[in-house]
Amino acid sequence: MVAIDPGHGGSYSPAHPTVPWDPGAISPFNGLMERVVTLDEGLDLRSLLEAAGVTVVMTRTQNVFVSIPAAEAIVDRSHANLFVSLWVNDWFTPQVEGVTVFTPRPGDTAFAERIDAGLAAAARPYAMANRGIQPRPNLWVHAPMPTVTIEAGFMSNRRDSLLLAQPSVRLAIARGIFNGLVAYAPQILRLRSEQTAYRELVAADRAATRARTRALRVARAQVLAARRRQALDPLLWLAAILLVAGVYRRFLVAQSGRLGRALGTGARFGARVAALARALGPAAARPRPGRRGRPRRRPTGMPLPALRPLGRSGHVGPATPATGTAWGSTVAVRRRGSRRRVADMVQPAQPVRHRRTVYDELWP
Repeated sequence: MVAIDPGHGGSYSPAHPTVPWDPGAISPFNGLMERVVTLDEGLDLRSLLEAAGVTVVMTRTQNVFVSIPAAEAIVDRSHANLFVSLWVNDWFTPQVEGVTVFTPRPGDTAFAERIDAGLAAAARPYAMANRGIQPRPNLWVHAPMPTVTIEAGFMSNRRDSLLLAQPSVRLAIARGIFNGLVAYAPQILRLRSEQTAYRELVAADRAATRARTRALRVARAQVLAARRRQALDPLLWLAAILLVAGVYRRFLVAQSGRLGRALGTGARFGARVAALARALGPAAARPRPGRRGRPRRRPTGMPLPALRPLGRSGHVGPATPATGTAWGSTVAVRRRGSRRRVADMVQPAQPVRHRRTVYDELWP
């Protein structure tokens, strides 16, 4: 974790005249204020560190005034590993120029050397002078972590103030400070690689999760579509049958009529055959000549005329040669069968021999 303190800050407000404010040094050449330069450099440095995966704590991110004790309290509560304070120097003569790195304690010299090397490399393309490392034991003496104060140029120098007014120069200074931090703490780059690998793993896992989710949605949609097709199959078959029936309606009606007539004729023919079987039943049950067994005796009685097949009109009559034997309705056939049974009971089909009695003599 790195703590950054953009020095100075705040503006005067007539509505709040008691609110403290401190614009810092002001350039007599272009009116550039120190609070603007330090805040821009701090925000650029924070962006570079966060891109590398480093956690950053800032004492201010807006144009507000933060005193030195308040800034020290913020840094102390954050438990940061390194502390960088950003300022812009000022002097009584315009000839003094260049960047300077101050340290509050001798033990922070190694950290200051890395920062100074990074700033010298960043300021070299702009021909800014490097004043090196200098002690400042009256500032940030209570900060427990390695601390440096960076004075990036002089507002009293025309060349430095014109360069600091350019955002590209302020970004270059922030990049030089970042390079010094990386040189002092190489784990920042390792942390960035680890963060990059972690982000790649997270992205791959999210992509795999999205792919599985899409696959599940597709499978669920296919199952639902199959169920809908199964539910619609009977309806589709019914619709197809109705369509075919509508197209071939006349043909189906004609065929159904023929089939009905054929079934009706067959039913009438079957009824007639059944009636004929019932009519011929008693006659077929009589014993045939030449078979074993004694003929069945039947009571004698008055002879009845022989019955003939029924005609189409239902009366007893001979068969016509042209049409052959014609049978009447089922009622007539049943009546004929009953008459034949009565005739069989009254007079047997064959004469029966018996004794002669006196009555036979009286009535020859």
